Amino acid sequence: MTLATQQRPTAGSHFQGFKLLLTHVLRFLPRFLSSWALVLIAIFLAVLSPLTAKYLPDLINTFADAATKDLVAATMPEPSWQEAYGQWFNNLTQLFSFTAIVIVANYLSSAYSLGGQAAFILSRNIGRSAYFLAHFLRITVLLVLATALGSRSTWAVTKLIFPDTPFNGQLAAGTALWCLSFLVILGFIALAAAIWKNMMASAGVGFLIYVLMALGGLWVSASHYLPTALATSGLSIAQGAAAEHILWPCVSATAITLCCAGAGLYIFGRNERI
Repeated sequence: MTLATQQRPTAGSHFQGFKLLLTHVLRFLPRFLSSWALVLIAIFLAVLSPLTAKYLPDLINTFADAATKDLVAATMPEPSWQEAYGQWFNNLTQLFSFTAIVIVANYLSSAYSLGGQAAFILSRNIGRSAYFLAHFLRITVLLVLATALGSRSTWAVTKLIFPDTPFNGQLAAGTALWCLSFLVILGFIALAAAIWKNMMASAGVGFLIYVLMALGGLWVSASHYLPTALATSGLSIAQGAAAEHILWPCVSATAITLCCAGAGLYIFGRNERI
């Protein structure tokens, strides 16, 4: 038996120390500025959404000219909890998505980069696959936590402004669908970070997938099977409307995310430069 054969890592060694490392990165989640930034942005947008739905028409009527007032009166819906939820989803798919792509790309590209933290941890009997997966799950937990807190805050503030807001899980379910669609972007960012270990490249891939999913939402027949319209379906559920063709988009979103994470895990595990 040669020396190369003796040193070849087994499947078990790749995941050695996974539970310990995952516990460690989750425990230190509140100590990272990026964690607080993402959560606070989600809560800020959650508070802003019902306020915008309630007071934006009044602000426009106060400062706009007569023609603009007539246009607003004809096109802008009456303030309601449904409109507040619509503002929340608009903020999720725009400002929050852009911020999350940058934060995720910066974190994963740094975590998977050469030297530094990766070299130190991998020298402590932690498997490469365990390292990759622990950091991927950490950023996933952060994303889910931020959107969950944002969803709950949206409901609470909306309930204060619009007392007829129903108390049910529709907003949470709708937000969960949006979160599932964003996990597709997260999967591609993780794959790009494993390949290039560069923040700009990873963020560029994230924004590219974001644009492709937005354009893909215009292809109605494909959205019955692909995750391109999951955010729209989430909004419909949150507003109490029926949403069709959810199963296969959820399945495809999960499959794409797992495939990207699996490919990134394989590439990172085979990378001998760390």
